[in-house]
Amino acid sequence: MKKILVVLGCFFALTATAQKVQFRSGDIFVTANADNFRAQFSNVPSFNGKHYAVIQFAKSTSLADRKNITQLTGIQFFDYIPRYAFIASLPSGVNSLSQYGVKGVMPYLPEFKMAKVLNEKPLPEWINLGNGKIKIDVTFHNDIYKSMVEYQLAMLGMEILDWKEFNLAEVILQESQLQALSEKVYVKYMQPTSAPGVVENDEGRSSHRTNTLDADYLAGNHFIGNGITVSMGDDGVVGPHIDFQGRLTNLTTNNGGTHGDHVLGIVGGAGNFNPAARGNAAGADLVVYSGYGNISNATNDYTTRGVRITTNSLGQGCNSGYNNDASTQDQRINSNYSLMSVHSAGNSGTSNCGYVNGYYQITGGYKAGKNCLATGNLVKDDDLANSSSRGPAEDGRIKPDICAVGTNVNSTQPNDTYDIFTGTSMAAPGLAGTLASLWEAYKVKNVADPYSAVMKGIVLNSADDLGRPGPDFQYGWGRLNARRALEIINNDFFKLDTIDNSMVDLHTITVPADVAVLKIMVYYHDAIGAPNATI
Repeated sequence: MKKILVVLGCFFALTATAQKVQFRSGDIFVTANADNFRAQFSNVPSFNGKHYAVIQFAKSTSLADRKNITQLTGIQFFDYIPRYAFIASLPSGVNSLSQYGVKGVMPYLPEFKMAKVLNEKPLPEWINLGNGKIKIDVTFHNDIYKSMVEYQLAMLGMEILDWKEFNLAEVILQESQLQALSEKVYVKYMQPTSAPGVVENDEGRSSHRTNTLDADYLAGNHFIGNGITVSMGDDGVVGPHIDFQGRLTNLTTNNGGTHGDHVLGIVGGAGNFNPAARGNAAGADLVVYSGYGNISNATNDYTTRGVRITTNSLGQGCNSGYNNDASTQDQRINSNYSLMSVHSAGNSGTSNCGYVNGYYQITGGYKAGKNCLATGNLVKDDDLANSSSRGPAEDGRIKPDICAVGTNVNSTQPNDTYDIFTGTSMAAPGLAGTLASLWEAYKVKNVADPYSAVMKGIVLNSADDLGRPGPDFQYGWGRLNARRALEIINNDFFKLDTIDNSMVDLHTITVPADVAVLKIMVYYHDAIGAPNATI
């Protein structure tokens, strides 16, 4: 069931005849063979009594439908691949599926498992370990135990460096073994390990309308992120600086520069030495990691440290698309009710790294996620900075999601100093800090953490539209406007509901006579995507 803010209109299940299944390796058409598919598996190896297959339905199915099929047949459905298809495990005794609305079944082939870049030469330099060895991320089918995988890889002379998730491991192998590994039944997908994060380089507060959350006069609002924890991943240790006194936890010993010092000040600097350099959540608790450690530890920190917002101003390569990083981040957001991840969109606006000149410039996998927020860089007059990366995401979704001021931003540097930096690196923490203050405002009113899908919907729908009318690939939904976001929270201008396939749900909104514009948004955190799907 998908959580929804506001629903107007109807959703209908679509039917399909010859719908293609869209893998990154190429589109395929599954034969209509729901009652005679077993012949295809006669020479295909099984594992632990199961075959792995692509099962395509004739039309969209609900989670309840698939659970029913699992109970009756033992088939387990894993990743969704557009259109209407799933990677699935198929017990040996199942021979006919047409009665369940299945159109066709085919073996899950090695070519579906390999990221294109692993077939290209040279391979990315960061995965090369020398002497023909490389390190890659390997995802295994969801119903295979770690102990099985560890035994199988050891037999091949491969080494598991780290389990990143329950079915995702970083593996060392010979480059010459790539094809052989893709042919193993228990492997679902292979891609290069994540590119290392590279840093992306008082007026921002007013542009974002954050000053209306934390007013300089007694009778105004005073939401400064109290009780909210923001974790930042960047270039290492932050401080010392009086603006973070009593609120900062460094969970890294690495000290790679002062980029992170500047970024964290935009999130939550107190402005003790220079009030004009105050951050967007001057009362938030702040946790610092190196790189993307704040995201990989987000689930644990959600419980033990109260982290609700992560922010990263790092890039992982231009237009790298929806990969394992994006997928696991979407899963973490889905698994933790009030967690949100914020990213810089990138500073590749003047590069030709996209396959359409001037577009497809989003720098990295995490920020290509569906449930996070990628932030573009505005100049203080609301023009988009030339360096700000344009979207869309590789698969055509809108990125950046939103924009904030990131040009000529004054913020903290070590030893109680300040400096002015520019980039989407500065825009993302402006959004993250503003979110922390909005999180506090919601908690004060509702005595509970907000659902992060509600907050993302509120922030997008309250943004001031810039550029082309409506959301676009330069500004996303527009410029952050905390004042309007606070009005939505205070007036309960949102609704949570659930809907499933083929259901109709009607909501009535009474619009006062003097309202000039009504903006309606339907938003839900989406299920994780398959890294080997095209869209």
